[in-house]
Amino acid sequence: MQHWWFRLANRAQAQGRLDLAIARFERSLVSSPGRSPQTAYIHRRLAELHGLRHDWPAMVEQCRRWCALEPTCGAAPVQLALALVQQERWEAALAAYGTALALGEPVGGAIARIGEQMMAARRWHRAAAAFTLALRGDPGVYGWHRARIMAHFEAADWPEAIAAALALAGSSLPLGQRAEGYYWLGRIEAEQGNWHRAIAATRLALAAGHRSPWTWINLAQALAKVAQGPEAVRAYRRAIESEAGPQLPQRIYQEAIAAAETLGDWPALAWLCRTAHDRLPPAIRFEQPLAKALERLGDTTGAIVAYRRALDHRPSPWLWAQLARLLIRTGDEDGAQSAYETAIAAADTAKEPWANADFYGTWANNWAKRHRWDLAIAALQRAIAQLEDAANNPKTEPQNQAQRGTLLLTLSQWLTRQGDTAGAIAAATEAAALLPQDTVANLRAANLLATAGRWREAAPLYWHHATGTTPLTLETWNLAIAALIKIQQPAAAIVIARQASLQHPQDPPLAHQLGQLLTQLQRPTEAIAAYQRAIAHAHAAQQPRTAATWQLTLAELHLTQGQSDRAAELYQQAAATLDEPLPLIHYRHWGKALEQQQNWEAAAACYRQGLAKLPPSRQGAHLDWELGRALDHLNRPAEAAAAYQRAIARTPRVPPWVYQNWTQALTKAGDLDGAIAALHQSLQRNPQNGYLWAQLGHLRLHQGDQPAAIAALWHAVALEPHHATAADTLLQHLPNADPAAIAIALRQHLAALEPDPPPNP
Repeated sequence: MQHWWFRLANRAQAQGRLDLAIARFERSLVSSPGRSPQTAYIHRRLAELHGLRHDWPAMVEQCRRWCALEPTCGAAPVQLALALVQQERWEAALAAYGTALALGEPVGGAIARIGEQMMAARRWHRAAAAFTLALRGDPGVYGWHRARIMAHFEAADWPEAIAAALALAGSSLPLGQRAEGYYWLGRIEAEQGNWHRAIAATRLALAAGHRSPWTWINLAQALAKVAQGPEAVRAYRRAIESEAGPQLPQRIYQEAIAAAETLGDWPALAWLCRTAHDRLPPAIRFEQPLAKALERLGDTTGAIVAYRRALDHRPSPWLWAQLARLLIRTGDEDGAQSAYETAIAAADTAKEPWANADFYGTWANNWAKRHRWDLAIAALQRAIAQLEDAANNPKTEPQNQAQRGTLLLTLSQWLTRQGDTAGAIAAATEAAALLPQDTVANLRAANLLATAGRWREAAPLYWHHATGTTPLTLETWNLAIAALIKIQQPAAAIVIARQASLQHPQDPPLAHQLGQLLTQLQRPTEAIAAYQRAIAHAHAAQQPRTAATWQLTLAELHLTQGQSDRAAELYQQAAATLDEPLPLIHYRHWGKALEQQQNWEAAAACYRQGLAKLPPSRQGAHLDWELGRALDHLNRPAEAAAAYQRAIARTPRVPPWVYQNWTQALTKAGDLDGAIAALHQSLQRNPQNGYLWAQLGHLRLHQGDQPAAIAALWHAVALEPHHATAADTLLQHLPNADPAAIAIALRQHLAALEPDPPPNP
């Protein structure tokens, strides 16, 4: 008997009927001894079948039973681990792999892959456990040692990280690979602040041949922490010398340069600065420490060049003063005087009579003419500060607010050039406050605020000027409207849009935006009028494509108002103008507009046009089933059935009514066999649809297959108890049966129903 069940199960599996194969294997368990090789084999096969169905919980259960029956079989825990991995039950999977390892299974690679997944997910403790287990099976894999150390390191599990590093250092791997254990030991000790231990471990790594730049850097950083400056500088230099390209980051050069400068090692400092200039991007410069080193080494000319380069990158009063001092040493008195004057003018504490607002303003304009915006901005800011100091000083005559506002307005423009949006907004806002009647100042502040997304602050400034009589540019009007929309004030935005339309009556986008706002506020009549003006302006501006696009929007609006004739006309005009396909939704709505006029022939033509122009896609199913419905109304069932069939072929996810209409169309066309086949296909995707079962029952009656018809009608009544037609048909074919008997028969029938629908004829 058991052999017979095996054969049936194997046959079902070969046919791809996994559920039936599982059921038959489970049936064979009934005739198997409790603990026998045959029982273990059945659980193994069941585990494989559940795995093919991706039913991981069931596979885990069958693997556990298999493991219990064959505790010495290594394949069982391996399969259990695979199923647990699919459920992301990592600890249990590792435990299963550990059992497999103990049974001699070579699963180290699989365990390591779990570790790699955990590393990628930053789950460091689990990753470390995985690599530790993998190394038990094969301790000679260098990459697993390294990954284990890194996992413990990232988890800040210092005792385990040290143990892992020592395990690598003491392994039988080649010396160069074992040396990395000492490298990691040095890093781990450094992370804990054990600098002397870190130094000792890193030196062991270097002695063993691990001489990468980062090994030297780790040594240098640890030496710097214990105030061994000369050795730290030498280690930094060795690191940079051993790196041929620009791979080391900027911060390493900064650390090395700071260590050499603190130590006063001027030759090393000069070498480090020049090497950094050669290897790092041009924007990263160390001219100031280079100038200091060259000056200490007696190279005054080189120091002057370095200071000038430093001033090009970061002008400051101190650097100007240092340059002036060196220029005096070389006898260049004119250059020194110029440098001193620049230093004094740049100093925040300069109070000389000539360093007033006018001087700073003139100086700023000179720099601006040379496009030296950084220096121009610095000078202008000092000019503004001079005016503020004078205004706040009761002994000084207050300066004119208009002068300060004008300078702030200029400052905002220059800051915008430099990309300092926050500074530009602050300057423009202050200028607007000082010049409340100045339209330019106020609108500049509003534009900057709007550009930065600060709509709530920009909106009042726009409102103040947009509701006045001052002519504004289209850009300003659009920003004003956008600001009010952003702060959810569509009604105010409509006011502004109408005002803008008065100043720019022929601008199509402005009229279109007004239509959008009116639509948003559910004022369809005004919105339609605005869209009509926008379309007319677009035609006048020789923009037919823009007009056609807006005609589609207007058609949608007319359709929502029940004006299907006007909507259909607009769709037709837009489609004739545009040379590319319309979006699918417009073909559907165009067809709906024609349907509302009972013009089914035109609606079908519309759907066909969309299908012909649009590329094949799942979305095209919408047009196919709409076409089928139109053809139904035209009493062309064969064509309707073909349309429904195309819709279902494009995507099986169609509404159930499409299947019903498909079947009805086939029936009307006289293709009963095709209708029944369609119903079976429909029921495979909609098995709980009682109306489909009722259709199948009635078609079976037409064929004269009364048993199959009654079975289908029972399904229909069971799923849809209120399906009167199905119930009446049942009563006609169940003579002499009262309702109580029908209820009893229904319960008996439901109890005997198989889970699968009846097979196809």
